[in-house]
Order: sequence, then structure tokens, then C-alpha cells
Amino acid sequence: MYTKGELTKQNIVKAVNQLFNEKEMLPSWDDLASELKINRSRITNYFPKKELLILAIYLEFEENLKMLIEKQGYTEQIENFSALKEYYSDIMDLLFDYRFAISYVLVNPNNDEDLNNHISTTYKNNKLRLYQRVEHLVNAGLVSKKLLDENQFKPFAFQHTNILTTWIISYRLYDRHLEFSEIKPIYLKGVLLCYFPFLSEKGKKEIGSL
Repeated sequence: MYTKGELTKQNIVKAVNQLFNEKEMLPSWDDLASELKINRSRITNYFPKKELLILAIYLEFEENLKMLIEKQGYTEQIENFSALKEYYSDIMDLLFDYRFAISYVLVNPNNDEDLNNHISTTYKNNKLRLYQRVEHLVNAGLVSKKLLDENQFKPFAFQHTNILTTWIISYRLYDRHLEFSEIKPIYLKGVLLCYFPFLSEKGKKEIGSL
């Protein structure tokens, strides 16, 4: 059971995330309070710095991602590209729901130290899960074992992570005139093609049928 204060904080985070996505900018405290129709002090009481508000939105994204994975039954043991495509598709939908806050984090390297530390830890954990996922694809005979080699995996992980996250920036810069539903299949294919140099014949056949 949440306290009244916790519910108020959650409601502010949800409302601000929606506003950020609509306005595609980081407004002043006064403009933010005006848009949300609440007192400025009510916001700053919970979030003295805007970076803390961005962090709260980012943490909500991560919590929803965790819930999505648990609800859909996704694990690191995805052993075919059809399931992997569905997994990436759902992640992209969630990223789109938090697109401004995530874009802000990606393009502002001088963020709050707590936020930077959290992102760094998250990246390391995601990289480990990606390695485990690749192991399962190797065991399923879809991907070459050479991808598990450190010299191959590091650039693969860099490419994979950037495409799966920074497409949000590409969308805002280059494709904003298109509906997300129109451009999503192209971005999704771009993520899957990270595996292409390492596919076995079985993997090529399976990914080609998607």
C-alpha cells in the first residue's frame, strides 16, 4: 500500500513524462507547474533538481521493463529469432513511451552523478544479460560460437546497445514526420541485423523468414 505522498510522487512522474513527450523539451519549473496545474513547491518538494525528476522517470521505465519481462515470460533463454524479435519489439514500444526522458539522458553527459552511476550499472548488467542471451542462441545452433569471443562480442554489444537505444534520437532527428508504427519495423530489423555476420545457415534461414 502506497502512502499519499508516494502516490503524489508517482502521479507527478507520470504526468511529467507525458508532458515531456508532448513538448519535447525540458520546461522551467514555473512552466512545468503551470502545465500540470499544481504549485511549483509541490513538485520541488519531491524533486529539488530536474535531474532527480529525470532519474525518477528513468527508474519508472526500468520498473515497467522489469514488469514487462515478467509478464511476458521473457528470460535470457530466448532460443529463436522469432521470440527475440517479439522481445525487442516490446522493448521498443516501452522506450517510445519514455522517449524524451531517455533521449535527454543519452545526449546530456553531464547529468547528475547519481543518474550517471545508475546508468553505468544498468549498462553493465544489460551487457551481461546480452552475453547470456547470445550463449543460448549459440547453443540453439543459430549463431556462431565466435561471437562469444571477447574481441567479437565487445563491438557487437556496442553496436547492439546503441541501435536498440539511440534509435529514439534518430527518430526525433530524421523520422519525426513518420508515425512510430511506420518506422518501427526498420529500426527493429536494424537491431536484428547486428547478429547477421555471426549467423549459422540455420540462423540465416530463421531470421530471413521473419
